Amino acid sequence: MSSGLSISGQWDSMIAALIALLVRWCISLNSYSGKGKPPMYGDYEAQRHWMELTTNLPISQWYFESPNNNLSYWGIDYPPLTAYHMWICGQVAKRINPKWVELNTSHGYESPDHHNSCGFNTLYHTDAAILQDVLSQSIAIAAILPILINIAAAGYLVN
Repeated sequence: MSSGLSISGQWDSMIAALIALLVRWCISLNSYSGKGKPPMYGDYEAQRHWMELTTNLPISQWYFESPNNNLSYWGIDYPPLTAYHMWICGQVAKRINPKWVELNTSHGYESPDHHNSCGFNTLYHTDAAILQDVLSQSIAIAAILPILINIAAAGYLVN
């Protein structure tokens, strides 16, 4: 008895995964809620701000009101695992362009480069995990997974 999907099932899974990637890429070409709308700027700003907080504040201050953490302005309201993920993304962002996550001065910061970086992070961290699970039924398909992810990520980079 063999485990895993048949060859036909493997291709069906790969096609479904590629269609899902295509849909997410197409969605990424549109604007996001709150773009250019102060004072809160929408969900993109929430994610960017969480990177700002986790990158610049000690862990003990992530969830508490302070002069550098106004909880009414997109305070972190997700469990610590999400905050740690934002810390990782913030560390990468800080190395690419420190202005993206500058403490207290980057509120409402919007740039195509940062938007693309966030999109790539979403694709890499979320979709890569989903695709790896779906496509891991075949060693041949799993071997081309990094290529598929980079092709899909190119959509974020040209957006």
